Amino acid sequence: MAQQITRFLDPRSIAVIGGGADSLAVIAALRAMGYVWDIWPVVPGVAKVAGIRARARLSDLPRPPDAAFVGGTGEDAAQALADLARLGAGGAVCPAAQDPAVAQAAGGMPVFAGAVALPAARVLLSPQPTGLLPVPRGVAVLGQLDQDWRGLPVAAVLPRGQGAGTGWLPLGLQLLARDRVSALGLRLDRLGDAQDLLQLGAEAQRLGKPLLVCLPEASLGQRALVTRAGAALVEDEATLVEALRLVHLIGPLPANALAGLGCSGAARDLLAAEAQARDLSFAALSPAQLARMAEDLRGRTPPANPLEAGALLHAEDGLLARLMAEMMAGTAVLTLAALDGAAPGDWARLAAAGAAARDRLGMPVALLSVDAAQMDAARARALAKAGLIPLAGLGPGLGALRAAIDLGRAPRRVTPLLRPVLPPEGAGVEEISGSVARAALGLAQAGPSDPPLLRLMLVAEQATGYVLRLGRAGPVALLPQSVREIAQMAERARRDPAEAKAVAEAVRAVQDYVTAEAGLVAGIEADLCLGRHGAAALADLRIRRWQGDAEAWRRM
Repeated sequence: MAQQITRFLDPRSIAVIGGGADSLAVIAALRAMGYVWDIWPVVPGVAKVAGIRARARLSDLPRPPDAAFVGGTGEDAAQALADLARLGAGGAVCPAAQDPAVAQAAGGMPVFAGAVALPAARVLLSPQPTGLLPVPRGVAVLGQLDQDWRGLPVAAVLPRGQGAGTGWLPLGLQLLARDRVSALGLRLDRLGDAQDLLQLGAEAQRLGKPLLVCLPEASLGQRALVTRAGAALVEDEATLVEALRLVHLIGPLPANALAGLGCSGAARDLLAAEAQARDLSFAALSPAQLARMAEDLRGRTPPANPLEAGALLHAEDGLLARLMAEMMAGTAVLTLAALDGAAPGDWARLAAAGAAARDRLGMPVALLSVDAAQMDAARARALAKAGLIPLAGLGPGLGALRAAIDLGRAPRRVTPLLRPVLPPEGAGVEEISGSVARAALGLAQAGPSDPPLLRLMLVAEQATGYVLRLGRAGPVALLPQSVREIAQMAERARRDPAEAKAVAEAVRAVQDYVTAEAGLVAGIEADLCLGRHGAAALADLRIRRWQGDAEAWRRM
């Protein structure tokens, strides 16, 4: 079965079944893509279709096709799928397979009801235009996206399919293994088995290929699971496209430290506000950087990061490039210039300055159009060809940077989850508090003058495991966490080193207790304080625990 989907993803023969307008459009699309292998129209009573010899029946083909497009409907489509399956075809695209009765006729053969685009293989199995062009290497996407690709190099786009090998785990593994795929994006409506995502994430990390997940309205546990898999979560399809573009061009970012320029006062203010909302940081400028920038600016605008650069687009040659290079010379890992409502000449001047600055210091430069419509496919391709990173839309562009930073700090090793038991219906839950609960964790009672730190909350989710959250809007993770990961999580929750140390102590105590209880813990709520000598202390603690035999439940 794995061989079938392998053939389908890199077909050397494609059967086009049916003589309607859709089939003609598919043949035209294959030709436009530059597909050079066998195209076999199957239409009874016709000698040629689009200048290609036609066969009357699938059984007349010289061998089973690697892929097929079925243009019929109802019983005709079902019969064609059944015949393809019986012959041993690699797979099929069949719009009529949206009807489950039609799809079932394919048996275990891979079948897709939506368009399949494989530009790296010069294949497009869709009667509708996609705007995609053949590429030697690009990103792969699993899931149907209704987005303008805006010049993004795409190697493969596959919708959800049916039959063997069409789940997102086997398809994702197939695509990651291909040299022509640089990164993988998943557009999911639901997450499915947590272990599948962990397995896909582990393989992506082994191959050094970024994994991005678009899952609208993801729960806290699902967000933590994506992080655990070494992937990054994005909020919508537009952000997925921009994030894939960014990691295709430069990969993950090693730090949350940007240099920013707004090419108008409004663009600068928008950039600063929206970056703050996404927890993106602009690198502090050193005294030497500030002095050099002030000398170049000559009072036009104060040196700052982000910089208001509207007056600089039409300044003397080389000034904007020098300022961009000076902003790169510190701790920033990427320079971002935002343009709003710019004329073509402004784009050209900004691109020339960005390319010159990049050539001088070798650091990546991204040009962001506040209005996504200004970053059309032609402009995006031209900027990428010049060695710059095009980003379309303020929200999607900044979301892409957030994802690249998250990928840069993702765990380098995907580890198994600590899972709660699945209690039988009617299983009782006991609540433990007071001195008994504190003794279970090995933490002291907080004194009346001990300063409060945060609330720790642990929830047992059957789908994702134990979800730990520090503070109302603080970091979230799944257990178990390594000592280093616990320390990093505590530092994100509390910046003060002594407070972070106490939080980490409490998290380790909670994790040790949950591990020892072998899945019986249903939840924990704890109000942490900074106790005597900097130790963690508890102002309040409640433990919820299932009553029963965990091992017996696991055997049920």
